[in-house]
Amino acid sequence: MPSFLIAKEIKNQFLRKLLPLLFTSLLFVNLVSPQFLQARQSVGLLSVDVKYPSKGLNWLGLFVQEELSMQLQLADRFSVITPDIMRRWNQRLRDSGQLTSSNISLQNSEISQIKPNRLIQISLQKVLNQLSVTLSISIFGKSKSTLKIQNTHTWNSPDKLIVSLLQSLGEGDKFFSNLTHFPKTYDWDGLKHFYQWRLKQVPVPNTSAWEAHKDELEALLISYPSLASSIQFYRAVMLIIESRVLEPALVPALNSAETEILAAMKQHPDNSEHHTLLSLVHYLRREPLFAKQQANIANQLNPRDGMSLILYGLTIGQTPQAGDAFVRRGLKLYPFVTEPSTDGWQPYHVLIKDL
Repeated sequence: MPSFLIAKEIKNQFLRKLLPLLFTSLLFVNLVSPQFLQARQSVGLLSVDVKYPSKGLNWLGLFVQEELSMQLQLADRFSVITPDIMRRWNQRLRDSGQLTSSNISLQNSEISQIKPNRLIQISLQKVLNQLSVTLSISIFGKSKSTLKIQNTHTWNSPDKLIVSLLQSLGEGDKFFSNLTHFPKTYDWDGLKHFYQWRLKQVPVPNTSAWEAHKDELEALLISYPSLASSIQFYRAVMLIIESRVLEPALVPALNSAETEILAAMKQHPDNSEHHTLLSLVHYLRREPLFAKQQANIANQLNPRDGMSLILYGLTIGQTPQAGDAFVRRGLKLYPFVTEPSTDGWQPYHVLIKDL
């Protein structure tokens, strides 16, 4: 084929890919203006403290944190700090003694640098079919204060538990009043198995343990299709980690990761984690324009998302120094990229050599 025809075909392929993304960007800008998103109140839920039984119910704490975060995000009133970010801050505060110190409130702790409006701490105890739940709400800003809400909830279905928790939240703090519950039709058995899988440390890629971990996830999708969106997200996570074993990143694996993320997005739109992960896929495929676009969307949805700022900084301008200010700000909000993770390999570890 003549060289000019090859060049024309490359150009056409680029335009076919570019136009839908430009349309999406314009639609996003028109429907949800940055000014409106920035005006949203920022909310985060720290890791749930399961006080009793002390063992065996950590999966429930993870579910409660993530599902309440999702419900607040779906309410379309808040900028919700992602559960992953909050868990890492929770661990950081615990390791430094700030979380358990009676002399240091959350408002005066290191986490105040992400400038939330509300942070929620949850502790729960399960006795038979009853859950005793304490919600501690730290209010930031000029009127620093803390609210405490204590209620007992029945252990029926996941949806009924979340409805009850949302009601308690709204009754105890007008800031969360009139929340609508979006039912998910989960069952306890599926949630238990999925979140137990989530709590396992991510193995080293391309090992027998890695393959077993992947197989477990596939089995969960077959057994519990109602969890498809969450499973697709973690499929993408594993594909990204796996792709980086080879240099340069294995493009077919990244393409598959993109497919999984887009499928998850259809079920849970406007989730900043999805856009940040998609930005990382584009970055690893050396597509800075698309990486920057997705990072920008993620940061508009969640201005406290340091990882999206890091990715934006790595893709803006013609030189690495051009985005230095964004990278530094991102690392301040998400200071975990270069630190060992207690849950094993994470997709953003692939950025360490670029920072």
